[in-house]
Amino acid sequence: MGEGIVYNYDYEQINYPNIEYIAGFDEAGRGAIAGPIVVGAVILPVGFKSELIKDSKKLSFKQREEAYKLIIDQAVDYAITIVDLPVIENSNPKAASVRGMEIAFKSLSFMPNVCLIDFEKPDFTDFQGISESLVRGDQKSINIAAASILAKVLRDRIMISFHQDYPDYQFATHKGYYTKLHADNLEKHGISVIHRKTYLPVKKLINK
Repeated sequence: MGEGIVYNYDYEQINYPNIEYIAGFDEAGRGAIAGPIVVGAVILPVGFKSELIKDSKKLSFKQREEAYKLIIDQAVDYAITIVDLPVIENSNPKAASVRGMEIAFKSLSFMPNVCLIDFEKPDFTDFQGISESLVRGDQKSINIAAASILAKVLRDRIMISFHQDYPDYQFATHKGYYTKLHADNLEKHGISVIHRKTYLPVKKLINK
């Protein structure tokens, strides 16, 4: 999809206009080399609109925090799953993300009629409704966008708390993603207990 396209987050209204319970699923932290993967699942009221609900990457820190509160207050239902390091290390990022989505689905109090997932294809056991995987779903579906916000805000909070425990790595700045600052800190201080040892940059450092 080209640059300059404006997304209206109206995928649900166009494709599922008469469906009451549409759940969106998205993850945060899959590409990081430290910390957990966090998955969000959200069912918003039919026709819900807000300028704050969009792809979490397009919002400022303050806007995400405001959107997080709005979603928690207004959602018909939501769930947030934290996929911890052992699960990530014992599988792979994709499988860990999918597993988190499956757990989030089971944690919902309302059974969705439709599940919209950002890119992945989880196996929602006993789900009899429609399940659809959307490329760049967080730019099309308001429910996926809301899920991405819940996941990112909670994960950012977790990484900021890790910054207090491991200040040498400056997790509050890069949130565990592989940046030059993070790479420099790894070279200087070695790995911490929350680094993903199966991820290439960390594995290379271990094998030096």
